[in-house]
Amino acid sequence: MYVVLLAFGLVLAVAGIGLIVFGESITTTNLGSALVTAGTIVSIGSLGLIGLSSAVRQLRRIAQVLESRPGAPAPEAAETVQRIHPPVLTPPPPIVARRPPRSDCGAMTGR
Repeated sequence: MYVVLLAFGLVLAVAGIGLIVFGESITTTNLGSALVTAGTIVSIGSLGLIGLSSAVRQLRRIAQVLESRPGAPAPEAAETVQRIHPPVLTPPPPIVARRPPRSDCGAMTGR
């Protein structure tokens, strides 16, 4: 896998440098500055891919060394791993709106 990432990163680096060189030769229009900007972005992205391929390669080496160790503990099966479930939350009781007491006008006037 790291070979594919490395090859793609190198192809993008060459394409980015090509865009920068071609964009520098066009100075009369805005196309030149757009090509230089695109070439710079592609070149930086290619450096990221090359670095990612190196990291994948190193991780693969580490995994091979850990697998080849005698007496290394085997990874646990998925059935033996205890799962932690989040607590079940009950919703709060609904809030019931109470009506304000109704003032009876007749009670105050004596009717």
